[in-house]
Amino acid sequence: MYKETTFGTKQLAENWQYQKLQFTYLQQSIDNNYTNITPWCKCRDFLNDSLYCFLNKKPTFEIYKYQHPEFTNDYKILLGIKSEKQEELTNILYNFYYIAELENFYNLTKTSEIFQDTEENNTKKILIIEPSSFWLKDTIKFSLFTYLLRLCSYDLTSHNTKTIFDTILKESNHTSNDYGLIQSSLAEVYNYFILNLNTIIHSELYKNNLNELNDLYEYECDYYLFHDRLGFVAFLIKYQDEINTLIKKKNNNKICPQDVKPVIQYLLK
Repeated sequence: MYKETTFGTKQLAENWQYQKLQFTYLQQSIDNNYTNITPWCKCRDFLNDSLYCFLNKKPTFEIYKYQHPEFTNDYKILLGIKSEKQEELTNILYNFYYIAELENFYNLTKTSEIFQDTEENNTKKILIIEPSSFWLKDTIKFSLFTYLLRLCSYDLTSHNTKTIFDTILKESNHTSNDYGLIQSSLAEVYNYFILNLNTIIHSELYKNNLNELNDLYEYECDYYLFHDRLGFVAFLIKYQDEINTLIKKKNNNKICPQDVKPVIQYLLK
């Protein structure tokens, strides 16, 4: 059973989202009930802020009216998702196998788990997700994970399309910010990122980016720029030329050094 915790009356400063999903971090009690320990938010960047401070044992901060509470050191990360459109949650449950296939592609020993729970008043469902530790190493990978979850919230069976982005384009008639996130200039590097995660996350440019984020937090104290830089899209924008060069050189101009199943190709732009 899920019981909601409220965090004051401040309305978060968030941009409009085509999908109505909201995210939070959850805590599980000893009697297997759940409650949110952060405010529900549409903007996934707030999740990145909290995760960065938790992973790096840094003090949290308030930004865009979102106050990040301190997590306990033994906190086990659980992600909650709800929506005013319950069909979006149904779609995530149905389409979650795309993420599972991607995790199998990388031979993860512990893949992500997802299940459904009921709010205390029994009127709405929420999703509870235990992400694989692979996604929890840093905010860039976690941002990609939550982005894929949001892609899965669309009805991907309603159009005969070759990719998720084709489906989103048809469903939203160009209005979805999910389609807009991966513009034509980022299409190639997004595909490289999805299919070469292990190569990229062990590269010097990836390590340099993480160091830059640490410097932004420690020395510049510009939390707004820091907030904007924590996600995977910001990383792709900043390093798209370097990623293209790195992968083409390593893979002899192939998109990926191994065969890719059609189910994973559907995730590509």
